[in-house]
Parts: sequence; structure tokens; C-alpha cells
Amino acid sequence: MQPRTAEFESKLGALRRLMDGRGWDWLLLQSPGSFAWLSGGGRSYIVDGDPRGVGLLLVSSHSVHLLAANIELPRLTEEELPGLPIKIESVPWTEFFADPEPAVRGLTGGGRLASDLPFPGAESAERAVSELRSRLGPSDIERYRSLGADTAAAVEATAREIRPGQNEFEAAALLQEKLNRTGIVAPVLLVASDERIRRHRHPLPVNKPIERYLMLVSCALRDGLWCSITRLTHFGPIDPDLKARALACASVDAAYIAASRPGNAVSDAFAAGRAEYAAQGYPQEWREHHQGGPAGYGSREFFAGAGVDMDIGSGYSFAWNPSIAGVKSEDTVIVGGGPDDPSFEVITETGRWPAIELPGKPVTRPAILQR
Repeated sequence: MQPRTAEFESKLGALRRLMDGRGWDWLLLQSPGSFAWLSGGGRSYIVDGDPRGVGLLLVSSHSVHLLAANIELPRLTEEELPGLPIKIESVPWTEFFADPEPAVRGLTGGGRLASDLPFPGAESAERAVSELRSRLGPSDIERYRSLGADTAAAVEATAREIRPGQNEFEAAALLQEKLNRTGIVAPVLLVASDERIRRHRHPLPVNKPIERYLMLVSCALRDGLWCSITRLTHFGPIDPDLKARALACASVDAAYIAASRPGNAVSDAFAAGRAEYAAQGYPQEWREHHQGGPAGYGSREFFAGAGVDMDIGSGYSFAWNPSIAGVKSEDTVIVGGGPDDPSFEVITETGRWPAIELPGKPVTRPAILQR
């Protein structure tokens, strides 16, 4: 059995155990993240970031069907699902894009249907599928490490190459090119310079010259996996207040990471980060920006603190992104070990970026690069 087929069969078995436990006859996977997870990296999107893909996977106890618009089938079957034991269901594009429900119901009949995204008459499988996707296996982790390394290399190289006087659009273009050269797309690419870093937590690039201070942020996508990273660079001496904020933010980030361990829930990690904000003298800053959360086959499976929780296990990944006005700290990590072995791997760490040492914390965090 080929590695990709073996991965497919293993994940299919997990889906069918879920279905059997819930009494579902059919499970519809509409999201590009679910499609990529089951297929081992297949791309069902045309517009990256769309919640529903152009190919839907319909799973039963004995078969898996691909339902797709006729115009999408050649690419999906030849390039995204090669060799996988999936039945092909071609739907005229006029019908698929108008309403795929008749095509789905033509296969499911009166069976009990669940779906990872809202679908007429289907039970919600969103949280259950999200938890399955969060348990990264060996093949997922291998692809994820490669993505993290390539993303970090592109972001850090851009931070070192950009010069004062260039504008934020130029920085974004340079980073986008570096990412694209390794097959990565960046549905989220944020750039801010100077006072814009303090004013905006989600800064899209604008036509503004870079003077002394630059922030680069990327949520990068390849093989269905997402990794997130932020790097800060400063031209000339760094103001002591900015250094203090960076140190405080790094401490919060380290607290989040240290608490993202088997035996804890996501809510426990979120509480640890909020407590560290207070300990650092910034008790309200967490309210000014979402703090990140579990990642993998979504930029975030959900935002911590937004009313959803999940127990943490080995192989789960996180992208926390604490910020204090003017600074931010963000990397993507994979959880390893267990409650007595709280190890983790920072997949967006190159070892070539200055780091902040944090006494009593099990992890260093990226510093502001002074140039």
C-alpha cells in the first residue's frame, strides 16, 4: 500500500469510528481543511480561504464519494486525489454551484447525514471533525515541519532584506514571492511599519514608506496545513519601552506554549496566558486581539476564549499570537510527550533569529532584530 493510501485508510477508519459512535450513515466533508486532512494534502479550493471547497467528500461505512463540478474533476482526480479509492460523482457546474444538495441527497437517500459545515438537514459534525483533524499523525507532522521551515526562512529573509525607504507593499511582495517559490500561498499576509504597528493588530500593508520599525506576519498554507509566524525588525537602536513591551509579550507567549500540554485543555492554556499578561503589568491587553489557538488544517481550528474548548493531546499544534500595543509574538508549535513530559517543537524556528531568554520558562521567544 502506498504511503498516501495508507494515511487515507487510517484517517478513514477514524472517521468511520466517529460515525458509528454517533449513529451517522453519511458524513459530508465540505471544508478544504477536511478535504486536505483526509486526502493527505489535496487542494479542494480555488479561492484560498473559501469555507467550502469545489470538491466535496461524502463518506459512508463502505464507500467514499467525490462530488464535484464537472469543470473541477480533472484537476481534483489527477492532481489532488491520485490513486485513492474514491468514487467519482460528476455534477454539472450549473447545478453544483447553485445548490449541491440534490446531488448529495441522490446518494444518501434517507440516511442520517452529518456535515463538517452547515448543510440542509444535516447534523453538525464540525467540532467532532475538528478534533480528529487536530490529532496530527506522522505524515501530517512531516509535511508540517517542512511548511514551518520554509515559511520561517521566507519571513526572516524578507525581514533582513527590506530597507528603510521601501514601502509596505514592497515588503509584502518580496515575502509573497519567497513563499510562492516553495509552493506556499499566504491567505493572510500582514505588514506594518512604525506607528502602524502600535495602532493596528491586523494591519494590511499600505503604501507607506518604512522608516525604523517593521512587522511581518504570515499565515501560510501548503498541503492543507497552516502555520503562523510573526517577526519584528528595527533599524537602529531600540527604545527601552519597546524592549520592555517585547519582553513582556514574549513571556506571555511562553506561558501559552508551556501550558499547551497533554493533560490540559485549551481553556487552561488560555488562562495561563491571561495570568501572565497580568503578571507583566498588562492585564487588559488580551482583550485587544484574539490570542490564537489550535492550528493545523485551519489557520486556527478555533480561537481560544471564544466559547469553544478541547482537551490537548500529543500531536496537536498551536499558534498563539499574544500582542501588546507595538509588539507581537507568534510561532507555530507541535505538542509532544505527555503530562509528565511537556515537550513541544517550534516548527517555525530557524535558529538564526535573535531570541529572548526567559528565566523559568521552557522556551525562548523571538526578539526584535536590530539592524
